[in-house]
Amino acid sequence: MHRYYVYSDENELAIHLGDGKTAAMIGSSGAGKSTLANMLHGNEIQATGKISASVGKGRHTTTVRELIRMPQGGLLMDNPGIREIAFHESGNGIENTFADICKLARTCRFADCTHRHEPHCAVRHAVETGKLPQERLESFHKMQLEMQYLSERRTKSADRMEKGRWKGVAQKIKGLKKGKK
Repeated sequence: MHRYYVYSDENELAIHLGDGKTAAMIGSSGAGKSTLANMLHGNEIQATGKISASVGKGRHTTTVRELIRMPQGGLLMDNPGIREIAFHESGNGIENTFADICKLARTCRFADCTHRHEPHCAVRHAVETGKLPQERLESFHKMQLEMQYLSERRTKSADRMEKGRWKGVAQKIKGLKKGKK
């Protein structure tokens, strides 16, 4: 069974590193996982990089997975940062990842509901009533766009795709200009 926690200080987290316990850290590249491992251990056991002055974020330093024996008695897995998540068209990625949204979508008024503006949308209603986090719906929409992009990329040339994308941007700008008049 996997458990995910969010803590406000290292003392809250350290209780999960006692005898017979194993914890793993995952997150974006440069987020500070190795720095946290050092802080929890009490020594500089993992290499860390300086924060980039230009972007104000950490740099990718950890390149291999490492299991660290902690002074509290447990084990801590320090993983390299996640740089990129790739999507694949085949399979049921969206249905499996967003099963809750797909289940709600079956009760929308329209079978082709985009969950953006249609009336009687069960998914938007769940967001409005607090049963579904807005961020989750936004992630769903982002994944749909990524899947659409992958599908188009497979069937269209890169030049045609770029031309189509800029045509859409130009039409939106034109629509905005008309709205201001």
